[in-house]
Amino acid sequence: MEKEDQKALKDFLLDIDCLNELQKWGNQFNLFDVLKANRTEIRHSNVLAWLLNPNENHNLGDVFIKEIFQEFIKNKSSENRAILQLLLMDFYSFSVYREWKNIDILLVSDDEKMVMAIENKVGSHEHDNQLKRYKEIIDKEFPKYKKILIYLTPDGEEPSDEDWDILTYENIVVNLETIRKNTILSSGVALMIDNYISVIRRNVMEDKELIDICNKIYNKHKKALDLIFEYRTDPTQTSSIVKEILQEMANNGEIIYDKSNSSTYIRFYTKEMNKTLPNLVNKNSSWKNEHCYAYEFKMMNGKFRLSCVLTAQNLPEETANMVKKILMLEKTSKKTLDFKWLQLHLKKCNILDDNDDVEKIKNTIKKAIKDLLTWEKILLDKLSKNA
Repeated sequence: MEKEDQKALKDFLLDIDCLNELQKWGNQFNLFDVLKANRTEIRHSNVLAWLLNPNENHNLGDVFIKEIFQEFIKNKSSENRAILQLLLMDFYSFSVYREWKNIDILLVSDDEKMVMAIENKVGSHEHDNQLKRYKEIIDKEFPKYKKILIYLTPDGEEPSDEDWDILTYENIVVNLETIRKNTILSSGVALMIDNYISVIRRNVMEDKELIDICNKIYNKHKKALDLIFEYRTDPTQTSSIVKEILQEMANNGEIIYDKSNSSTYIRFYTKEMNKTLPNLVNKNSSWKNEHCYAYEFKMMNGKFRLSCVLTAQNLPEETANMVKKILMLEKTSKKTLDFKWLQLHLKKCNILDDNDDVEKIKNTIKKAIKDLLTWEKILLDKLSKNA
């Protein structure tokens, strides 16, 4: 380790008390963290459906569902009669459904002839005209019912269909905090709601106080924290899933898998790119091996980064010229081979390390690999045409 790096780590350790400001976030027990449900969209929908159901065992009655309806009608003052009818509804007549025809949350009252649909997006966005399709389904299934369509996102993202109204997680938090302040709850329900408010503020919304403190600490000890983040091992199951997928692809002859990988860096190669950037004879690349490139997964907590990494050290003339062509075609800022490593086609992915979402993790990883191999094919075609 270089002296400069050692000094950065020493300075950080001597100033370790700077982390005390984070204690009120880091030392709190939170049920959602334990269940790994803090960023999982399906879990948020489950909690919201539970809170919205006036007949559930939280004993809130119709308080939360009324708050949501009131939030919806706040800006509809021109429809005074309709608003009055909404507020006088029997909210206990509503049944709450999860994933009804793929709609996240659906509330239906046959007595009131009313339907409310909530499409919930946490860490993702609308796709495939979801809102339009869901509206058409609801219109078909409930032709004579009054309808309220809500698009729930962290920051008030604009819905693609104008018939959907915007609701944010800030609205959810404000309403829950009002309920906590004004309602007597059992200790279990109070803990559940407090934990849920906390996890929304920390993981869904942007907690400004937390962000400011983290930025202050990071700016003061940037080099040390970057080193810690770079060299830490990945404690999640993600790396084992990546290795499993790469081994399967290697068995099928699609890639060349490097089994000497660590849990932090996982590398593989392809026959096609090996022809373009052949192995070094003296095994003296930047990695101290025979490779002058690698397709590299860098594993992080709940995330991964996939890229093509080039090295420019100790290359024979022909390979060096090929690397220069690649830099030119990829329009990088590098014009000379004065770098130790250079990343191309860098893709960062957030994934959820949750046993119930293994298939989702696998699909995310497979898509990233497929996109990378597509990029490789396009690059090699360009090199062939410019030969």
